[in-house]
Parts: sequence; C-alpha cells; structure tokens
Amino acid sequence: MTFYDSKEGVKQYINMAKDYDGRELINNFIPYLDKDSTVLEIGIGPGKELDILAESFKVTGSDKSKLFLDLYIEKNSDADLLELDAVTLDTNRVFDSIYSNKVLHHIKKREMVESIYNQARILTDGGIIFIRFGPVRVAKSMKV
Repeated sequence: MTFYDSKEGVKQYINMAKDYDGRELINNFIPYLDKDSTVLEIGIGPGKELDILAESFKVTGSDKSKLFLDLYIEKNSDADLLELDAVTLDTNRVFDSIYSNKVLHHIKKREMVESIYNQARILTDGGIIFIRFGPVRVAKSMKV
C-alpha cells in the first residue's frame, strides 16, 4: 500500500495541493495541439489539471490510485478515466498527446525509461509527450 492508496494519504495530498492548479504549465502545452486532440493525463490526483485540459481537448484521466479516480468520478460522472500504472500503461487505447506533471519523479530510473517507452507506444504518429518532473536530486553517477 502506498500513501495514495489510503483515504488519509489522499486527503493530505489534496490539502497540500489545494492552491496549485497547473494552469500556467498547461498554457505552455496548449499551442502544440489541435483543439480536437486526445490527451491522456498520467496521474490526475484531485483532477484540477484534468479539468483545465478538458477546456481545450478530449481528455482521459488516469491514476494508479483508485481513490483519486473514485473522488473525481463523484464530481464528474461522465469523465473518461482509466486505472493505470504510470510505468506499464496497460491500455490498448492511443492518444495524440500524453501529459504528466510531477508524477514520474516518484518512480525509479529504470521504471522511468519503461514508462517513456510505453508512453510512446500509446501515442498516435507524431504525438507529443509533455512531462514535467517535480524536484529531483540526481547523482552525477546516474546513467540510463
């Protein structure tokens, strides 16, 4: 069980992230896609960024935490959501773009490489991957 699989952990995260909505980052992302583009968000958390992305694109939200998905679907019953691991991305669907903000820094280096490979696998030809990492300390000896 992880922090995001307990109700208390999810509540703590939502409280911690309450003043952040990602709009500034998303505004940098919007010009790269057509209005009818399909976007998969990896790691929706409370769903603030998914809501913003939905203003411009056809969105699918994903998270490994069923609790986050359940909370989001309570407020947005018609939402397109997938319970996905950020590494394996086990889906047959394809998307024009993948958006991920401060999710992949939670996984190991080897898993990150696998995740990016799998993101490319579920993109349409010419698709765009937009990843922002959170604060990460990288050792000089780290090699992929």
